[in-house]
Amino acid sequence: MKFLIKGCFFSKIDGRNIKDLDWPNFVFNDYIIKFSKNEKCESKDNFSYSFEIEIDENTPEEAEDKAREVFEIFSSKFSFEFNVPVYGPRIFEIKTIKENTITTKMTLACSVNLVRGIDKDRFLDFFKNNFSENNLIFLYSKALKEEDPIKRYMKLYEVLIELSGRDHGKTIAIKVMSIDSTIKEDVYNVGKKRPEIVFVALRNKISHPKARFTLSNGKDIDIETDTKDINNRLMELLKKAIKEIEDNNRIIEIGKGGICGLYDLYYFLPDFPSLKGQELLFLNFKPLELSLDDIEYLIKGLHYIELEYRKETGNEFGFGSPSKTYNLIHKISGKYPKKAEELRKWIANNGGNYYIKKTEK
Repeated sequence: MKFLIKGCFFSKIDGRNIKDLDWPNFVFNDYIIKFSKNEKCESKDNFSYSFEIEIDENTPEEAEDKAREVFEIFSSKFSFEFNVPVYGPRIFEIKTIKENTITTKMTLACSVNLVRGIDKDRFLDFFKNNFSENNLIFLYSKALKEEDPIKRYMKLYEVLIELSGRDHGKTIAIKVMSIDSTIKEDVYNVGKKRPEIVFVALRNKISHPKARFTLSNGKDIDIETDTKDINNRLMELLKKAIKEIEDNNRIIEIGKGGICGLYDLYYFLPDFPSLKGQELLFLNFKPLELSLDDIEYLIKGLHYIELEYRKETGNEFGFGSPSKTYNLIHKISGKYPKKAEELRKWIANNGGNYYIKKTEK
């Protein structure tokens, strides 16, 4: 049975520079959220877009659950991308589509305060991405809804624990320093007589207000004055880490699919056809943190992207020396020698690159 879900997406006037845009459809698996301008709900202080989704489920309750799931993914992704809280959806009523006639409907609503100056191209680009569920993004966007800085920090810290795999100060410190090498264990826990990273120290200070944690500048952490700044630093760190995971997953999906589309090529090479060497494709990957299957698809995905670059530029040289596939194969060769040789041969049989000579047929 099909259910039509309708609702409204509100923003305050801060987002007026995207007010007159035609929003693209948002696609998640087989579900499409269609947006259209809703002038009836506009005023001088806000603007509104209607959206609708068709859900095929057995009961209204199942349709409602699926609608919430799809919209939660949309709002989490939107919140993460633009660093703003998104609220909703709220359910008003449920109706069904029967024999092409709408006899009942379900209505949802949400609101979001968009940031003035949001880039139109980046906004439109957001809708073109391939979306999937990501628990880290969901937790991050949930934290942004906390207006109290201490509550927000503790919610963000939950994301850091999830990212680290364990609620343990040293484990978290190692993970944080692997994401950003400029962060050090430079806060001194006076009571425990040990150094900690600032994020762990603030969490401990919130849990034990009377404890002392001395910053590298000689001042003690003060919850009232320091939480906002440390919040911002943690948000920046988490966005970097989650974005890296998202991009890695995108490359892995290209490897699984066996093809790189033009949109993916432009995404990873924003200055196409120029190569600056600082793009994600040429930075350090950590293959040994992945499963063996994901390692294979990551390396294949990177090669498919290079093949698409060759095709579009007519340049058989490809990426040249910055190409990362050989480097990744070398990194895994100690632990997975057979897989490393298998991937080396696969690249040779599929066009080769700067380091791996193409197999002559």
